[in-house]
Amino acid sequence: MSVTSFEEFHKSFLGKLQSPHFGDPPYSEPNKPSAATKELKKRGGYAIFTQEFLSSIYQILYEYCQLKDVQPHVNGSAKHANRKLAALWNEMKAVQAMKRSLEKSERNTLGLPLAEGRNRLRTALLDYESEIRRHQEYFNSLVNQAVRKPALGQVRWEPVLKLDKYSLPTLKKKAPDQWVYDRLDQILEREMQPLRISKMTRYRVMSALLESVGVKVKPITFKLHRRRSNDAENSVTKS
Repeated sequence: MSVTSFEEFHKSFLGKLQSPHFGDPPYSEPNKPSAATKELKKRGGYAIFTQEFLSSIYQILYEYCQLKDVQPHVNGSAKHANRKLAALWNEMKAVQAMKRSLEKSERNTLGLPLAEGRNRLRTALLDYESEIRRHQEYFNSLVNQAVRKPALGQVRWEPVLKLDKYSLPTLKKKAPDQWVYDRLDQILEREMQPLRISKMTRYRVMSALLESVGVKVKPITFKLHRRRSNDAENSVTKS
């Protein structure tokens, strides 16, 4: 998704915020300030939205748009690398089976002049096993940590230069949405709670912020998300 410039975002958001009908549904009564507008005006909420504050919010929204953009590419490259890793895993299992077979047959060759040949074979298998591990580490380093499969190998050292800009711990489709909802809610709650601005007005502000970069989310979505998050936290605490 394309990201609007900060100037466009700034102008769009302040235009929405300063409208007397900010946060009202389409069927609201004309020529009457909305509940959100009256609350922000009464409690001094407009003072929060300085250029510096909106600049920090814009950085979060910009990162969110990047996460949404890169998510399908991360998934695609992970599937490609994981196919290679699955083949390497099968090859490793085959080598390990050879090593076990060699160990089992050793007692049947006692007294035969085969020790030197066995040692060469054992060394060759160990070298091949090391080669497979190197390839596993390489292909695993190409896979984002969010979708790595530990069974397919490990990464000894993370690459210094990240191959993508996806930083979330999961590649679930809604993960970027949940991330941005939480970030915006935490920041706005910190600023608005001392002013005793209601949650619903906060959610309307969050909706306007996202809409100003081209993402339409109804305020009720944030309310439902927060309820689900609280339910999840409570279930973990009880268990």
